[in-house]
Amino acid sequence: MIIYSIIVTNFNYGQFIDRCLRSCLNQSLNKEHYEIIVVDDKSTDNSIKRLQDYQDGYSNLKIIYNKKNLGVAASANRAIKLSKGKYFVRVDADDYISSEFLVILGQYINNDKSILGVACDYYLIDQKKKRLKFFHLKFFLYHVVFYTIKTNFQNMVIIIQSLDTEKKRS
Repeated sequence: MIIYSIIVTNFNYGQFIDRCLRSCLNQSLNKEHYEIIVVDDKSTDNSIKRLQDYQDGYSNLKIIYNKKNLGVAASANRAIKLSKGKYFVRVDADDYISSEFLVILGQYINNDKSILGVACDYYLIDQKKKRLKFFHLKFFLYHVVFYTIKTNFQNMVIIIQSLDTEKKRS
């Protein structure tokens, strides 16, 4: 049973998509419990060739090719509509994630039924994987957090502004 859907939108990130997909495919979770849906938004670089290398090798990976450029929101919505997971998470094509990513996010959302959604802290890194900056979501004054609720009937995004009064830290 698929519990989690990883949604990846791609437009001309051919130089990064391999690393992104390897990290998504390398989750410690059983592959039967998560799917990866990639939507290529009519890339003009080598993205399509890179994605085709993965097309047939993974049962939990679906790749969708837009016939025209729709933008990140419409591409993500397209994947969300096709997703089978109880929960979904967006990962940008130039990101890569820990092998424990789904396990950790799942622990939070499954252990506290009052939580509508989760987000994670992250690092900004350079091409050599040097950490340039740490983003800790808790410390952003009036940071906008997107919580997504997936129901059988509709997908709904709720925007909540944090009332956290601590100053932004890096």
